[in-house]
Amino acid sequence: MQNSEILIKSFKNDGSIHRTWRKSILIENNEDYFVLLSKKANVFEGNGREWKAREPAITIFPKNKWFNVIAMLKNPFVSYYVNLASPPIYENGTIKYVDYDLDLKLNYKDEIKVIDVNEYETHKVQLHYNPLIDKILKDTMEFVKEKMKKREFPFDDMKIIDIYYDYLEKEITSKDNK
Repeated sequence: MQNSEILIKSFKNDGSIHRTWRKSILIENNEDYFVLLSKKANVFEGNGREWKAREPAITIFPKNKWFNVIAMLKNPFVSYYVNLASPPIYENGTIKYVDYDLDLKLNYKDEIKVIDVNEYETHKVQLHYNPLIDKILKDTMEFVKEKMKKREFPFDDMKIIDIYYDYLEKEITSKDNK
């Protein structure tokens, strides 16, 4: 499973496909989280639109938390995008989760922005979010903000960069040994 290509699929609360990422490499799978690396991933929206990510990214899926983190490597900085989402499920080479619209961003200036609040409020009604989910997501948002403020993993730039370079170094070494 490690170093294998993984598909990432996000769904909406009603089960409809939201977004799919292709060509992500699983570089770590431990008891707490999955870590994937993508180099300018192909992204397919549920509405049929396709696009390509502009930079390499490391995506961290905590296995028992209601969020996931995309660390975008924008040389010389790392920017973070957080999806408030269900814990991931790994099945048949695919990581799946429900995206609940509400997102956070953390930039290199330590500015935290909450985004897509209107989309969240609209979908909360349209897609029938359970009140318990609403509470979990709001509590998770506060938890994530605290981790961002303290720059705790997965919001530690040096740790993210080390993960990326460790993977690249192993990749180069394995190619040299062939």
